[in-house]
Amino acid sequence: MSITLEQATPGHIPLIRDLAQRIWRVHYPPIIGKEQVEYMLDRNYSLEALQRQMEAEGQIFWLVMEH
Repeated sequence: MSITLEQATPGHIPLIRDLAQRIWRVHYPPIIGKEQVEYMLDRNYSLEALQRQMEAEGQIFWLVMEH
């Protein structure tokens, strides 16, 4: 098994959104509550928000890929 670090592209946006939803919904409700989690996911990790962050704002996301 090898692991690489890969810069995300717009094609990875659905994957980033899905990962964020899984991670945030498991780990953050005890800290900030379910309503705040859903608000943050919608605000920062919707398809549209991720696209804006990557393409208009220059945000870079990195993915750890296992091969």
